[in-house]
Amino acid sequence: IMFAVLMCTANIILLSIWTAISPLHLDIAVTNVDMFGRPVETYGFCNWGDALPFSIALGAMNFVVLCYSLLVAWSSREISTELSESEYIFKAMIVFVLACFIGLPVLIMAREIPAAYYYVSTGIIFT
Repeated sequence: IMFAVLMCTANIILLSIWTAISPLHLDIAVTNVDMFGRPVETYGFCNWGDALPFSIALGAMNFVVLCYSLLVAWSSREISTELSESEYIFKAMIVFVLACFIGLPVLIMAREIPAAYYYVSTGIIFT
């Protein structure tokens, strides 16, 4: 339990620092203009100024937690049946890992299409 509290605290601290240093801002992209150069079609999206270092740190930290969880689930697979829920936890974590491995490349490819980007990111989050 102490490890979980420590990692949640580390996530909160890292996300707070990210928000303080590089907050979200709205960018408007013009996708279509009329013959006079006026925007006809636009879309807005949230953008971070310098998100890569924070994303890598957050992803690495959460990947370590995921690996530790998989290790604990794997090592406790031989516990008696009435106490054993690790099989189902292990299967759920494997589904999450597969969703990320499939969803992240699709998310990168769909970066310029707002509807597809939203759909894929929502699917990854709620997996």
